[in-house]
Amino acid sequence: MAEYSSPEPLHPTPQQLNAELISIVDLLPKVHITDAVANADIQQDERGPSLEAQDAIEGRRLSSDVWKKLEKHISELVDKANITHYFKQYIIEAFTWEMGTGSSPNVGPDFNRQFFFLDTSRPRSGGIFDPNRVGTLERIALTRKATETAGLQKGLVKLVGEEQARRGYASQWQAIEDWRNQIKQRYPEPTQEE
Repeated sequence: MAEYSSPEPLHPTPQQLNAELISIVDLLPKVHITDAVANADIQQDERGPSLEAQDAIEGRRLSSDVWKKLEKHISELVDKANITHYFKQYIIEAFTWEMGTGSSPNVGPDFNRQFFFLDTSRPRSGGIFDPNRVGTLERIALTRKATETAGLQKGLVKLVGEEQARRGYASQWQAIEDWRNQIKQRYPEPTQEE
């Protein structure tokens, strides 16, 4: 006897699309790379698991067939959202990071930090697919990207000096400015309710 699945809706709701994106998080590794290295009895020094061993585990995870299929599915889902290409890249990078590093079994992925764009704190939200929330979520992503870039540049200043660090991050700051301009063009200014 053949099994029949119910057909997918022709026009899924923002909530259905977001639920599908949220479900992908459950498929990501539940063991953080530092724990995976420790559990594998790989040579460790006095500081803990070696960076080389962590890089090897991360590399295996990101080159796996499972990840290739998930990454394709994430990309296809994110393409259905009316967001800038910068935000699409940001979201894919968040999933890639989680796939490579894994999460701590005690806390799981930090939805409020890493996956804020899934908007899980708002049960009826469609996240990045919700036209009433997407502008706010994209602005948050831009702010986080700018803050992260500033921190990385500050660290580089200590190594190579102010001028070299500024030149080294010039293209990233230009991309952030381009992203900011695209957000201004795409979304109306936020209201008090957002």
